[in-house]
Amino acid sequence: MFLQRKIMSRLHGEEYFDFDAILGWDHLKEYVMRIGEEHAYTVLRPVLEGVDPDDSFSVVPYEKGFNFICYLESVVGDKAEFEKWLHDYIQTFKHKAITTDDMLNHLVGHFTSGGRNVDFSKVDFKAWLDEPGMPPSIPGFKSALLDAAVELAEAWKAIAAGGSVEAAGSIDGWETTQICCFLNRVDYPVPTDVLTAMDKMYKFNSSTNSEVLFLWLTLCTRNKWTGHEDKLKSFLSKIGRMKFTRPLYRELKQVDKDTAVAIFKENRERYHNICSKMVAKDLGLE
Repeated sequence: MFLQRKIMSRLHGEEYFDFDAILGWDHLKEYVMRIGEEHAYTVLRPVLEGVDPDDSFSVVPYEKGFNFICYLESVVGDKAEFEKWLHDYIQTFKHKAITTDDMLNHLVGHFTSGGRNVDFSKVDFKAWLDEPGMPPSIPGFKSALLDAAVELAEAWKAIAAGGSVEAAGSIDGWETTQICCFLNRVDYPVPTDVLTAMDKMYKFNSSTNSEVLFLWLTLCTRNKWTGHEDKLKSFLSKIGRMKFTRPLYRELKQVDKDTAVAIFKENRERYHNICSKMVAKDLGLE
């Protein structure tokens, strides 16, 4: 994730790095809160002997690992030098299987030799790697793109409480990531008439973007808006990516388990075996 966001920030501007990192933090926090802060699967370097790897697969290595690398970059204190280390690291270990210790030994060796004298003595590697829960250090990411998404979510919160729809702003020109950030922050009850107004304004229900449509369908399901049901069934019959299917089925289970089970049984043979197995567990069928 660290390299991916570095690359994307080169393409879309430096602000992209912080903005996408904030979304990643949100996803990590949602997962940790859902399974529990003390759960073994929230450990960055988990002990998986006797554990089905399909059960442990999650956002943790992506986002907790990303924040760990960001923290190490801050310890080094020089982004350009840190990128040079990344290049050396990739060249050193390409085509090889390595451990976390291999990576860390390479990092520390690189920055404590050749005239470099970075002090890693204050880095709590055990807390980062072997303890459960959220990262021990809270990042200081900031983004004007985030501020605009939060502002729009607050506007719709006021509308949901009885305010005028005219208070809602446009999302013309917004990238997918910013729209997703807005939808993620509509984390309050939304009446069905407000959802109807939101869809009329932004056309979410007819979106062909899976990221946007997934979050929109999640929001509609949570708030029991019947205007999305056909789109939900269609989405779950066409999309088998666990990033989308598992949360949607879990959400639908909370409001209408019978429908969730019926849609799953109709489509389970279309899904990858792992997806089918994990959704079945989510729905209490296995």
